[in-house]
Amino acid sequence: MKILSTLTKTTAALVLLATIGLSTANTMAYSDGQIEGGDIYRISNLTDGTAYTSSATAKACDLLEYRVRLYNPGSATLTAVHVEANISTEQTTSFTSTITASSPDADPGSTSAFATVNLSSAQTLNYVPGTTQLLDQNDNPIQTLSDGITISGTGVNIGNIGPSVIEYVQFQEKVSCPTPVVTPPSYACTILGLTAEENRTVKISNFATTQANGATFANATITWGDNTEVTSASPIGQSHQYAANGKYTVTATANFNIANGQPKSATSESCTQVVTFTSTTPPTVTPPTTPPATPPATPAAPTALVNTGPGSVIGLFAATSIGGTALYRRLLARRLSRQ
Repeated sequence: MKILSTLTKTTAALVLLATIGLSTANTMAYSDGQIEGGDIYRISNLTDGTAYTSSATAKACDLLEYRVRLYNPGSATLTAVHVEANISTEQTTSFTSTITASSPDADPGSTSAFATVNLSSAQTLNYVPGTTQLLDQNDNPIQTLSDGITISGTGVNIGNIGPSVIEYVQFQEKVSCPTPVVTPPSYACTILGLTAEENRTVKISNFATTQANGATFANATITWGDNTEVTSASPIGQSHQYAANGKYTVTATANFNIANGQPKSATSESCTQVVTFTSTTPPTVTPPTTPPATPPATPAAPTALVNTGPGSVIGLFAATSIGGTALYRRLLARRLSRQ
């Protein structure tokens, strides 16, 4: 009986130790506290109004909001919780960033997660100052955190997270907006055609302009050259009769409307013509005379006697002497034959 009693006591002690060990193991399952991992880091495209997801899409100038879920499933409070995001500042079409949350009380000491945003064109992401916030599990703001969550080695401290508490840290990034290439408006008066008729009358037979990049043709002011003018949105067909014969310079000035700007005007040599009326010849239309450019002076052709060195002088002398001797012999032979 004594042996049985001893065994019973021993068994009870072992059961007690096993129970204590199991209880301790359950208690230490989360150590003192943890930061839960998994799919805790997500992005929302605020410009497009998309939901938070670990893989988002965006385009130039979009506003993105990054959010990390912080959950402590442990039995003890986590202190000095630190959050830091690693986001590239290079220009690219895809950004995969890492969020790291840590606490000296957590086991393991830190938890990391990833999120990706794909862009329609190569751009950069830029942190929006003043947007880092700490929220409760119902998305109610707890506090605005300091800027620095995306700065390596800096991050933000959010304080403590109690057991079974869920909080969120969120911040915003702006997709860069490329500076648009602004092409200034262009406009020109390109053609003015005139027909001279009898009775000192001139008529516009042709008129043309060019305009682009926000410029539109409004009308043209025709100056007839005798201190009179007319403005018309349809210049072709406009005519004018002069009071006396003479030479008149007709000029067309095209007027344009500029998008988001002041009206502009333009004329050119192509929109200027001269009409001449006399009593003895038919009327004529000619473009204004432009004096021709003076051509460059043509250098004189080089003379054959360029080399004046001793050799050249000797050569010329020798050639002259030989020629003179031959001529002298011919003349002498003729005289002798006549004798």
